[in-house]
Amino acid sequence: TKRVETKVTTLTAAAGVGVFINQNGNVNLVAAIGGTVLLKATHGDVTLGTVNAGLGDVTLEADDGGLVASTTVLHSITGGTTVLKASKAVGADRNRLATKSISLNANGSDGVFINQNGNVNVVSAVGEHVNIGVDGDVDVTGPITAVRSVDLTSRALGGTAALGTITGVGVITGPTGVDVAASGVIGGASNLRVSSPATVTARSGGRLGLQ
Repeated sequence: TKRVETKVTTLTAAAGVGVFINQNGNVNLVAAIGGTVLLKATHGDVTLGTVNAGLGDVTLEADDGGLVASTTVLHSITGGTTVLKASKAVGADRNRLATKSISLNANGSDGVFINQNGNVNVVSAVGEHVNIGVDGDVDVTGPITAVRSVDLTSRALGGTAALGTITGVGVITGPTGVDVAASGVIGGASNLRVSSPATVTARSGGRLGLQ
């Protein structure tokens, strides 16, 4: 699909089928709503307001910058498969990106900082630090890899069957430490795979299985 080329400081886009944009420079994305949302910034940061593709795909990329949660307009990212990539950070420790996705893939050289609402499959998460908090169950289907530390938390989601469990076959790697916490079980039918030459901390409200 051919993308629209933009060079603006503030952007709002909505289309039934999808939003497909290549942006040059820093941009405040106030809202992007469509069946699919694909936005790539070739230079600068992308400050994110509301991004909503329903159950469609969301791909947000900052080739020479970071993905930043807006503090001036309502911020959320909703999609089926969500891909977040940045040459700097995806979110920030004190200002995380807020996602509501079925599947999540995040890569930020300076770190990945996300709060997820609802059950999620973590396909991949890579960064200097990886810090993901989930209100719901987590299935680690692929690698979570940090240059330094990983912090993964799963909490029960009220009004749903989600007990706050962390399961999956993906390997969680954090050379300076791995911290996993769940209000439900950790490991499920098979042990959760964790790798760290430093400290591994795990807390659960049920079965705890690590390897």
